[in-house]
Amino acid sequence: LSQPCSNCSELPENEHCYQEIRVEVKENLEGYIGSGVSWQRPETLAKALVSSYHATDNKKVWHLTRDLGLREIQCNEGIIQRCGVQIFGIIDNKTGEMRDFWIYNPVSPKLLEKMVGHVQRFSKLKGLVRGKQFATFSQGKMCAFGERTPRGGAPGDCHRLYDYMGAHSEEALECLFDNAEDSLILSEVARMTSPAVYRQIRAVTGEGEKIGLDSSTLYYCNNYTAAMHLDKDAGPGLCALVELEAELHDYTFINLGYDFYFAPRANSMWSFRGSDVHGTTLPA
Repeated sequence: LSQPCSNCSELPENEHCYQEIRVEVKENLEGYIGSGVSWQRPETLAKALVSSYHATDNKKVWHLTRDLGLREIQCNEGIIQRCGVQIFGIIDNKTGEMRDFWIYNPVSPKLLEKMVGHVQRFSKLKGLVRGKQFATFSQGKMCAFGERTPRGGAPGDCHRLYDYMGAHSEEALECLFDNAEDSLILSEVARMTSPAVYRQIRAVTGEGEKIGLDSSTLYYCNNYTAAMHLDKDAGPGLCALVELEAELHDYTFINLGYDFYFAPRANSMWSFRGSDVHGTTLPA
């Protein structure tokens, strides 16, 4: 991004492989926490999503456009064919800095195949038990690799590594190397795309490393959906969609702080703020 792309710099702006979207982040969205977002009608949602639903929960399913007024930004395959990648920089109007980014086609087919294999291996591990924000709408599995926050209950429970990170089996040992490879890929894409976001991530993880903590956690998700929620993350997060088999608009990442969303595509990568109200669209 340090200089214009020679393949598209002379073309109209909407044909550039790097485009900026200026935003004023919406606030006071806590009322949406626990609710679902979907293109589907509530009665057509997958039964697995609403197995724990109770009428007293009073959690609504919001339509992306009719209720929330979100506009869709799609991948331009023509740009990817010409330039190899399509990047959107999300610029904060108040600071003028890149707050987040979204990239279509960030890695080569060979790297993508490797990352898909890593997710398949991790999906065999035990998933997390999510909190009350996920009590109404949830599906799939999220496996964490890093240090866990104590939930209480177990004697002497503390901030420590997840049990399956002990590398007590060959499969668990392979997962350690998978984790390192994927972390490097994600961080290098962030470093080249948005130095500002990368610096924030490194600053936060650096604080943890000073006291001997891993400080960052990698999550592997499979068939995963989430109600609108927020996390107490200390800094930005990075996310990648490596494989997609779904109906249009299903399993779409949503950040309610913005008035738009990006159409999902395999081989996509983006940054986000866990402290923003976010989640995924619910499938039929």
